[in-house]
Amino acid sequence: MKSHYDKRWERMRHMAQRNIFVTEKPRTQLEFQYRQYNQFIGKLLSSHFVDTHGIRLMEAGCGRGTTSLYLSKLHGVSCTMLDFSAQALTLAHDNFAREKIDGYFAQGDVIRLPFRDEGFDAVISLGLLEHFADIDEPIREMTRTLRPNGLFISLNAPYPGFSIAKMGATYHGVATWALRARRYTLHWNRLIQKLRDRQAIHGNDHFYRSSYTASHFKARAEAMGLSRVEVLGVNPFPLLRPMPAWGDTVMIRLYSFLLELRRRLGASEPFATSLRWAPVHFLWGVKP
Repeated sequence: MKSHYDKRWERMRHMAQRNIFVTEKPRTQLEFQYRQYNQFIGKLLSSHFVDTHGIRLMEAGCGRGTTSLYLSKLHGVSCTMLDFSAQALTLAHDNFAREKIDGYFAQGDVIRLPFRDEGFDAVISLGLLEHFADIDEPIREMTRTLRPNGLFISLNAPYPGFSIAKMGATYHGVATWALRARRYTLHWNRLIQKLRDRQAIHGNDHFYRSSYTASHFKARAEAMGLSRVEVLGVNPFPLLRPMPAWGDTVMIRLYSFLLELRRRLGASEPFATSLRWAPVHFLWGVKP
């Protein structure tokens, strides 16, 4: 699996979406979604800590480091990023250097973290825990590194049952088939090549992904010693990709309009949705 991810992140370094960090105007649906995720994490941190500046945070499975970069730049958080892929850490380091922000980078395994007990004020992960058949191990180890009253946050994307993710998966299958169809005109050849380039960003990776429910994640987090554990389904919109740039622009405008409409109708968290419908969920809790 490690070599698989090394190849994936090495490929990513040479593509446009090697950095999906944005604060205001996302260009792609993926940037739009991550901005929403990052804003929610920022809200959780701000509600838990009197002042987020200087708090010590560890992101497990950091990938390109998008969330840590957001928290460092907008909330003054001191971020340590861990990944078992050296290529991912190189990409994260490049993204931090581009923004001229300091970060700490460590290669290691989330079930054997190279950090001392109670060394962090907060630990986070995005899209990590669902890749473990036994989620107790990473939760226990991440919690070990939390100080008392430290905040644990994870965004989990288990294998979708009936949810909004199925719409995105259906679109992905059709679009991928279309990309493989033969094209005979120069116009179509150029368009398909652009779509292929965008498709390569996320590829057709196959790796273990659990189908655990949010309630299962919550129960295991509580069993591993976390208290005040909560879960929230988020992201009511399908991620439709591959898609040309103009298509991303249209979808971002539509999704932004719908979020604003939900906000005006009184939704306290417009990006939230029911756990049954949600493709991903947030889980957070506190170490006693």
